[in-house]
Amino acid sequence: METNGDKPYRFDIVCNSAEVSKATLVVTRGRSERKFDVACKGTDAVRVNFPAGTPVTATVTSTTTKPEPQGLLVWNLKTLERGNVHGCADDIEGC
Repeated sequence: METNGDKPYRFDIVCNSAEVSKATLVVTRGRSERKFDVACKGTDAVRVNFPAGTPVTATVTSTTTKPEPQGLLVWNLKTLERGNVHGCADDIEGC
């Protein structure tokens, strides 16, 4: 994902599956990497904040090896105003 603007970003992801209990979101930027568990039961989004800068890569892995789809992933990359960042401003590097 290109993230070279001048405002911070937030990556939201939700998983819904009757077959899989969780997925793992891996977010990397440069040499920094952070993993987040995404529960696949319910509607709570996992939210990852990070500042503008070099590109960010988001990868999702599942606990299943079945080739057919086992659920639904919905994600969204948002640009935020600086005052709208809640919690840690850089969840990849850490606070």
